[in-house]
Amino acid sequence: YKKVQDLSSELIIKIEYMRWLLFRPKVLFILNPLSETDLNLQKIIIDMINYLHKNNLTVIIATTNNASIDKIKCKTKYIEPFKSLQNNL
Repeated sequence: YKKVQDLSSELIIKIEYMRWLLFRPKVLFILNPLSETDLNLQKIIIDMINYLHKNNLTVIIATTNNASIDKIKCKTKYIEPFKSLQNNL
């Protein structure tokens, strides 16, 4: 047995992916999925998100880095913070 903190980042991401598949939620919220990851791990995460989307899972991603989510092949909707508030002032 290994402690979670001793696992590689790639293995932890794969475990998360298995949890997503096991529980089959209808909506998945992900916060900054590509932050602090190398290119190899980013590809794995993007592939997982694309797979889940293809299997009719709604994926909601909250991030401050819009460039990173442009690689994900899903329908995207950008919500800019305070935009609606600014329009009403």
